[in-house]
Amino acid sequence: MESHHAIPMRLQPTFGNSLDIYANIVCLCPTCHRRVHYGVRGERIDMIRQIYHNRASRLANSGIRLSQDEFIDLADSAAE
Repeated sequence: MESHHAIPMRLQPTFGNSLDIYANIVCLCPTCHRRVHYGVRGERIDMIRQIYHNRASRLANSGIRLSQDEFIDLADSAAE
């Protein structure tokens, strides 16, 4: 298993709260981790939506409140 920051750490300067928190780190198998970074965009977006569904309330409790669309835009920037 590999850890993945759903919202990339390079975006830390745009947030008042730390992104290096449990709520922002997901555990992925190596295949899924590669897919979320380098896969076909549609597959990446599906994975990111699932991560948002599973983590939105944890992120909000940590002071990171994002809509699903905002989260997708930020999380998908990791593939760039």
